[in-house]
Amino acid sequence: MKKLLKIIDYIFATILIVGFGVMLTALVYTFIDLNKNSYLTTPSKDSIDFFLKSFDWCKSIIGSVFIMFSVFYAFQTFKIHYKNQLFNNNVVPREKNINDKLSRIKETNKMLHSFINRKGREIITMIVYDEENNHINDKRRLKHYFNKYLKDEIKDFEHSRNYGNKCCSDCVNCEHRGSPINNTGLSFDDFKLFAFELFCVSLAYPTNFETDIEEMYKGSLN
Repeated sequence: MKKLLKIIDYIFATILIVGFGVMLTALVYTFIDLNKNSYLTTPSKDSIDFFLKSFDWCKSIIGSVFIMFSVFYAFQTFKIHYKNQLFNNNVVPREKNINDKLSRIKETNKMLHSFINRKGREIITMIVYDEENNHINDKRRLKHYFNKYLKDEIKDFEHSRNYGNKCCSDCVNCEHRGSPINNTGLSFDDFKLFAFELFCVSLAYPTNFETDIEEMYKGSLN
């Protein structure tokens, strides 16, 4: 459905651009032709009638463009409705489940808590809107989103988990920044609480999700 909508959107946009181009060309051509016609130099009923009739030949072009624009507008309205439906049926319940679990890590991993608060909805929405079945169905797609959103954050999660309540939620300016950090993947225990929902993993995911995500997670610490 999503691929079909993208194709239709592209076709509509292309036709509209071409249609507006043809319409503007026809209007400009007609105005140039009228400008050369001395018959219009003196305003009168006949000259006004002549002016209006001069556009008769391109009325069908103008009408077709406006009809196409109306259809395109209706299609965009349908797309918005479809996206809202996806959001309400897929993003909202997952986000709610994640938020219910976030309180468990607020004190032990402030950086992870802050990150999920800021980026959780964006990650879920991107997956739901881009993936054909609103889910991640295999390890390849899981790795794509993991690398895009999480890979560069993992060391900060570890830093935060290592210092717990002492973490100031700002790894750049933290007074412990230069201190040794336990990069053994302790923060994964916090992350896996909502990883399945965050990445919208399909129930039909073919391999062991937790094993795959732990491999990616701990691999980012090297």
